[in-house]
Amino acid sequence: MGALTHSHLDRAVIAHYFAFLVISQLVIFTAFGVFFSKGDLTSSLPACLLCFYCLVGIQQVVQQIGSHTRFVEIMRNLDS
Repeated sequence: MGALTHSHLDRAVIAHYFAFLVISQLVIFTAFGVFFSKGDLTSSLPACLLCFYCLVGIQQVVQQIGSHTRFVEIMRNLDS
């Protein structure tokens, strides 16, 4: 079943793209939630401090990527 006009085609493409983004982000953020809950950080830190902790961790990963650190080393440093 093809699209009759460009606007129909645009709507179909945007709908598929939106569904893809929703599903992929759901999977990604669910994985992050499971990852951080395994460390049991949520029970020991207040929410604002947890956000700060996550931002500092992300900043460290970005810095390591910028300095061309190997993937294995970045994964090892996530635990510390």
